[in-house]
Amino acid sequence: MRGLARDLPSIERTLLNMLSQLSCAATLTAAWVDVCADSAARIRDTGKNIPRLRLLQKYAVRCGGGGNHRLGLGDAALIKGNHTIAAGSVAQAFQAVRAYNPAIAIEVECDTFSQVVEAVDARADLILLNHMSVVQIARPKGVRTEASGGLTLENAAAIDATGVD
Repeated sequence: MRGLARDLPSIERTLLNMLSQLSCAATLTAAWVDVCADSAARIRDTGKNIPRLRLLQKYAVRCGGGGNHRLGLGDAALIKGNHTIAAGSVAQAFQAVRAYNPAIAIEVECDTFSQVVEAVDARADLILLNHMSVVQIARPKGVRTEASGGLTLENAAAIDATGVD
């Protein structure tokens, strides 16, 4: 690094902290990938990123062997619980998104089995099984699934064994 001596310590510390955070993301992703190495499951990142570091964090996940959930809101629609509540049901939220953009991929976050059934009936592209236990995780025919919430390296193998994508 080159610059004014008085500026270098603060710049160096900031860059070191950023690099440490990105290295941690890559390392933890690699640990998850290792646990699920014998299956077809794919480890993906979250949409929750540190402001202005989104692309770097997504790159770190790819360096760890994982994949990206989506780069932005234009890549896919994610119907979350608050959308379902506002629309009245999973089906109504799905129809609202489809009316707005008929071509976009739609992922539906489900907290209950009845929501999973609604999402399957609506023909969701992906169902996010949110905070569901291993015994609750359903593998609907013809629909990709994603587990989220409450996941740890300790329970990753059991969740992976359910066949979740």
